[in-house]
Amino acid sequence: MSGMTENPVPVTAAPYLQQTQVWTDVHGNTHLLEDMTANYLRNVLSYLEHKADELYGAEQEEVVRAQLVEVFEPCRYPHGVPPLEFATAREWLQSTPLVKAMTELLGERPARH
Repeated sequence: MSGMTENPVPVTAAPYLQQTQVWTDVHGNTHLLEDMTANYLRNVLSYLEHKADELYGAEQEEVVRAQLVEVFEPCRYPHGVPPLEFATAREWLQSTPLVKAMTELLGERPARH
C-alpha cells in the first residue's frame, strides 16, 4: 500500500460546512480562512466540489435519520426537520456557509500568476 488513500468523508459534513471562519483539514487541524493563501482556498474548494455528490448524499441520509428520530422523539425537532431542497449537490455545496466564506475571501484576493 502506497499510503496515498482517498480521504474518507465523515458521516455528515454539516458541522464543517457550517463554519465561516475556519477550515478543518483531514488531520483535524483548523486553519483560519483569513490566513489561508488563495491557492489553499482554491484547493479546498476544488476538493469540496470533487466530493459534492458524496457529501450531499451523506447529508441527505442524515436528514432521513433525523426525520426517523422525529417520529419516535417528536420533541427533539419541534418545528420538524428541514428538508434539503436543492436541484444538485453543487447547488447545495455553494449554499453552505463555509463555501460562501471561502468564495468571498477569494474575491478579495488578487490571483497569483
